[in-house]
Amino acid sequence: MQYEKVTVIVPSFNPDEKLGEVISGLRAAGFTDVIVVDDGSREDTKQFFAPARECENCTLLTHEVNRGKGAALKTALRFFSENRPDGIGAVTADGDGQHSTEDIVACARALCETPDTFIIGARDFDLPQVPGRSRFGNKMPSLVFRGIGMKITDTQSGLRAIPASAVPALLEVKGDRYEYETNVLIALKHNAVPLREIRISTVYIEQNSSSHFRVIRDSVRIYANILRYTASSLICAGVDALVFFILTQIFRPEPEGWLISALVVAARVVSSALNYTLNRRIVFKSSNRTSVVRYFILAVCVVAVSSLSVKFLAMLLGARAPVLQTAIKIAIDLVLFFISYRIQKIWVFKKVNINGESE
Repeated sequence: MQYEKVTVIVPSFNPDEKLGEVISGLRAAGFTDVIVVDDGSREDTKQFFAPARECENCTLLTHEVNRGKGAALKTALRFFSENRPDGIGAVTADGDGQHSTEDIVACARALCETPDTFIIGARDFDLPQVPGRSRFGNKMPSLVFRGIGMKITDTQSGLRAIPASAVPALLEVKGDRYEYETNVLIALKHNAVPLREIRISTVYIEQNSSSHFRVIRDSVRIYANILRYTASSLICAGVDALVFFILTQIFRPEPEGWLISALVVAARVVSSALNYTLNRRIVFKSSNRTSVVRYFILAVCVVAVSSLSVKFLAMLLGARAPVLQTAIKIAIDLVLFFISYRIQKIWVFKKVNINGESE
């Protein structure tokens, strides 16, 4: 099968002879457009880019210095965007043989079948041949992504099929190294790009010794953007609980009275103003002018549910002590936290989509 309108992108840093094998395999499979990026490789490894230079269906792009995998991918995607106007999309693959030609073909086929869907070639990390650092480096981000409502089993797979319609948005994603691949997944959610995984073989050559992934430093880069999501809400939840506790100490509300609901509202007004500022500027980086209206519509609804729920449970349990009333409020707000977070992601701070239209 020919894939004339599917480009294969191969970022490479300090390659060996496996890069030539990857290129040969792609040509044999029928791919007619391959972009290889030399990400500032050492001089003694430049010889291994010869197959890319000599292949008439290959384009070799070069970084003078090492800029990172994310930067290499963006360089190739920018070239694709500017020079492949009729392209269906691009499949990204590693140049060290970690991805089999059959799996690359499978991702390209999936992209051709659903040209608006982002495809991830997902590995099975429960297999015995998976090195410990790779299992840790991939399973932990998957758990974090589940916490923000995205079920992805292989967040760090380098084998991905990117629809052409998503490329402009992904070129704006921040990050030049491994964190870029994680940030891309979050950007897909913001831009409402469909995503699905297909199972691929799990190959680790020489226990993955060729990988340039640095477990501690690159894990911090990967988690940082996701953890900002949670940190903002936790900070504001703490402020909310603290303000509520102080107010209950001052006014000593009765469980059956409406004053307790009023104090919930007062605490939420303070924490909501802080939460909106942090989410808009730091977390979602939204310039959507309607976000403030949407946010406070959501805030009013959350406050109403929270205040009524706290009042009802306080009455039901006969909780008169400020500490017990605060504990009830924290439990209710924990549930509302996850609900509110999801609504903020899909509605309040929804960004302009990949077609430039407001969503």
